[in-house]
Amino acid sequence: MLDERTMRQQLLDVLGKLRYRFDHIFKSSLHNLSYKQYCELAFWQREIQQYIKWYMGKKPCHYGVSSPSNEIKVTEYGLKENAILTWVKAHINKYPDLLLIPKDYFVGKTILDVGCGPIPYVLAFTNCKIYGLDQLMSEYKKLGFPSKSIQIV
Repeated sequence: MLDERTMRQQLLDVLGKLRYRFDHIFKSSLHNLSYKQYCELAFWQREIQQYIKWYMGKKPCHYGVSSPSNEIKVTEYGLKENAILTWVKAHINKYPDLLLIPKDYFVGKTILDVGCGPIPYVLAFTNCKIYGLDQLMSEYKKLGFPSKSIQIV
């Protein structure tokens, strides 16, 4: 069994390796991020890989959503963006379903989604103004999340 000091050192070694990997992606921008933000980006980087596997049919189900048929796949962009946009298309009803409200519940209203992440699920709501706010949005774009294909007013 490892003592606390050894475990802490192993954790720091792993984090150092992850930081090195991410530095290649994010250049020097990571130095201004908190540990939580760093972990958030690591999660989304892994999630993109899962979306791609799901999109290609190599993962039959992702969070209870079956791999997409060719009819619903977005195909006009590159693989990564197609996979992400297809996931959004297949999973966009998440908020209305979880909140048990119809998509037109906020008609004529304004929604501010603070911490919306790279996929603002409030986009499922119709006929309302939607503002998404996330301090990591520029980092999400660097990961490959589409910024022009998913519009927020």
